[in-house]
Amino acid sequence: DPDKGVDLLQKDVARLQNEVVDLKSQLRKAEDKCNELEKEQNARSNRLKADVYENSMELLREVQKGHNEVQEAAAKRIKFLESGLEQAQAEIASLEQAATQLE
Repeated sequence: DPDKGVDLLQKDVARLQNEVVDLKSQLRKAEDKCNELEKEQNARSNRLKADVYENSMELLREVQKGHNEVQEAAAKRIKFLESGLEQAQAEIASLEQAATQLE
């Protein structure tokens, strides 16, 4: 019977159309999930970059602080040594003057 054949073909077409609709729906859900995962990955990457930047800046601040402390200590030591040198030079001048007077 040709009507039965047409009826079967129409049912197959309807079933296949439903499958296409379902597959398109699944595809949209998968794409949405991929987009969501990509956004999460980007956000995580941005957080990690920010953490690395902040840690790097903190390290630089600590290095600078240490450098400044060393520089300050060196400057104090230089002043101390210069003061001692001035005293030693004054003593040498005094001793030279005394030696000259003894001659």
